Amino acid sequence: MTDPLAAQLAEVLAQAVPGTARLGLRERKKAAAIRRIQEVAVAQFEEHGFDAVTIEQIAEHAEVSPSSIYRYFGTKEGLILHDEYDDLVLDVAPRLFARTDPWTALTTAIRLMQGTHFVADQLAMRRMRIWSSTPSVRAAGFVTLDETAKALAPMMHAADRHGRSLADYEVVAAALMAGVFCALERWYDDGGGRDIADYVFEAVEVLRPAWAPAPPGLPRPAARSQPLPGEG
Repeated sequence: MTDPLAAQLAEVLAQAVPGTARLGLRERKKAAAIRRIQEVAVAQFEEHGFDAVTIEQIAEHAEVSPSSIYRYFGTKEGLILHDEYDDLVLDVAPRLFARTDPWTALTTAIRLMQGTHFVADQLAMRRMRIWSSTPSVRAAGFVTLDETAKALAPMMHAADRHGRSLADYEVVAAALMAGVFCALERWYDDGGGRDIADYVFEAVEVLRPAWAPAPPGLPRPAARSQPLPGEG
């Protein structure tokens, strides 16, 4: 059994962005196994509550070993946070950054994913609801967003056309991930009636002006030579 949505998204990305690889048979089988385990886990969490379900119970219902779950997901929170689509997007990201600015690259990726991940894939929606309502998953989600930002920043810097430093791109990547998180929060708070992609587009448009260069002659803050009251 293979995952048609993962394969479909990989095909969309491969057609839209030259140089992007399609999923091989091994990758499709792995995506199918991950999806099957996640479907079982989400159903168990929805029925019994996240905290009441153990890895061992999920493994039993999914007919896999607990070690397989830890190998694929790392933690119980990872059952909600892990997304095989993320790997596809990270693979295509360097080529998108080489073509355009980070903001447009993000919205391009979201548009390409919109029909498969955000519309057709109801499992993704269910996972996001658990993420939004479970404190331990939310906390782990912040770590995941930080790790993603740290992975994206060097890719952006490698495609730099404006003389910006890696430190600049670390700020940009962190801002993008914060924008995505806020978009997900707004989607959940609004009841999920609109497409998540719409919220991401709106968040990016708020952030995009920050990419504009500073006006010529704008003074930079001077280094502080004297300690603030209470310091020293």
